[in-house]
Amino acid sequence: MIDRNAKLASLPPLWGMVAMICSGPHALATTVLPMNLADLSDAAAQVIDAVVQSSTSQWNADHSAITTVVRFADVRYLKGRLAGSGDTFELVVPGGTVGNARLDLAGAPAFDVGQRWLLFLHPTYRVHPVVGIHRGAFRIIAEPGGLLTIADAAGEAVVGIDDEGFIRSDQDAESAQRAGGCVVKGVSGSVVGVVARGQARTAAMTYEDFLARLTPVLQVSRQYGLTRAAGQHQSTNAQAAALRLRSEGKSNQTGRVDKQLRSVHHGEIAGRGPNHAK
Repeated sequence: MIDRNAKLASLPPLWGMVAMICSGPHALATTVLPMNLADLSDAAAQVIDAVVQSSTSQWNADHSAITTVVRFADVRYLKGRLAGSGDTFELVVPGGTVGNARLDLAGAPAFDVGQRWLLFLHPTYRVHPVVGIHRGAFRIIAEPGGLLTIADAAGEAVVGIDDEGFIRSDQDAESAQRAGGCVVKGVSGSVVGVVARGQARTAAMTYEDFLARLTPVLQVSRQYGLTRAAGQHQSTNAQAAALRLRSEGKSNQTGRVDKQLRSVHHGEIAGRGPNHAK
C-alpha cells in the first residue's frame, strides 16, 4: 500500500529527479506532450524491437534510489544499429522493487520478462531512456494463430495512425464514444478519431501495418552518429517529474529516499528537451 505518512522527497544526483512520495491514494501524473511518429523518430537515436530477458532492481550505494537493469534479447534494430551490435541490449531505468519497497516513475513502461517491445530510445537521457517516457514504448503482442499486433505502453491496443502521424489506441476510441463521437486532442496527447456512438471497438493494428507506416518516417528522421548504444544516463539539475514510493508492509529500507532534493529536465518529460529534434 502507499505510505500515507511519506512526504515530498527526491532522488540523488544519479537520476537528478524530484520525487513525489505519495501521501494520498494517487500519485501525481507525469505530463507528456503529444508526439507523432515523426517526433518520436527524430528524438530517437536508436529504435529496437526486442524481448525482455531479465529485470533486476537494486538500491544504490547510499540507499537513496532504486534502479532496474533490464536486459533484452533477440534485438532487431529499426534505426541506429552500430557496427558490431549483437542481439542483446541493456537499459538502466529509474525505479523498481527491492524487497517490500517499490519506486515508480509515473507513466513509465513496466518491462516484464518475456514481453516483446518496440522502443524509441534517447541517445542520452536525464529522466527515462524511452522517448516521451511512455510515448515511445509499444508492446508487440502475439495473438492466437500467430498474428502480431501492436499495443501502447499501458497494453491498450493501437487501432490506427491518423493523417498527422499520431497514434490512436483502443482507449482513445472508448473515450471518443463516451464523448459522443468527438475528435479529442487533450493535454495528455491522445488523438482520437471520430467514433460513432455505440460503434464496436476497433480491431488492433497489426505490427506489419505499423511498421509499414513507421519505416519511411525512420528513413528520413534525424541521425545521431552514435559511437555507443543509446539510452545512456546523463545527470542534470532542472525541474520536476513525479515519482511514487510504495511500501508493501513495514520496512525502513526507504529511509533515505525522503531526505534529498534534486530536479529533472522538464523538457525531456514533455518530449521537447535537448534530446528531441526541433
